[in-house]
Amino acid sequence: MIVPIETPMQKSTERKEKMTTEKTLSLVRMSDVQLQEVKWLWKPYIPFGKLTIIQGDPGEGKTTFALRLAAACSSGVALPGMEIAEPFNVIYQTSEDGLGDTIKPRLIEAGADESRVLNICEDTDPLSLSDERIEQAIRQTNAKLMILDPIQGYIGERIDTLTAPTKSALFLKRLPPLPSVQAVPLLWSVTLAQAAPTEDLAQ
Repeated sequence: MIVPIETPMQKSTERKEKMTTEKTLSLVRMSDVQLQEVKWLWKPYIPFGKLTIIQGDPGEGKTTFALRLAAACSSGVALPGMEIAEPFNVIYQTSEDGLGDTIKPRLIEAGADESRVLNICEDTDPLSLSDERIEQAIRQTNAKLMILDPIQGYIGERIDTLTAPTKSALFLKRLPPLPSVQAVPLLWSVTLAQAAPTEDLAQ
């Protein structure tokens, strides 16, 4: 049996290729970091340009809260403790409820400006966090809030529940430097998995 033997030149080439693919270390001193003021959609709960997660057991009112928030933002109703703001567009995605028989009636009940609550059509092409249509929709509509309810429906085939927050952070970082896009807060609704009768869902 003939066993191939690496030559010194081959080993040297492999080391060079490995060195070229390694990431360059970059350090930032906190003394060089500029202070930035946090801007709030609803202080101290929902900041602009950040990810906010609503988590709870099934039936605890996560969707009701998300829809009432969308309604208030679309109609310019002041949130508790905040001043009255100009109404703005909201993108609301749902993977569980029908738009016509569930979402719209509840928005009407909450006093929403229906013309300012938009939905990315998923009839033929389901949406996921890696979908470019999210960024396109934010650009086109100048939306200042995006709600994904629940996030489990938008994780995507290549993203699991553990990597979803990382994927969201990468999504936020690659948004273009437009004030109307970069400052958009993402609101996720997370339903805890169903547990056995003797188990606590929070576990």
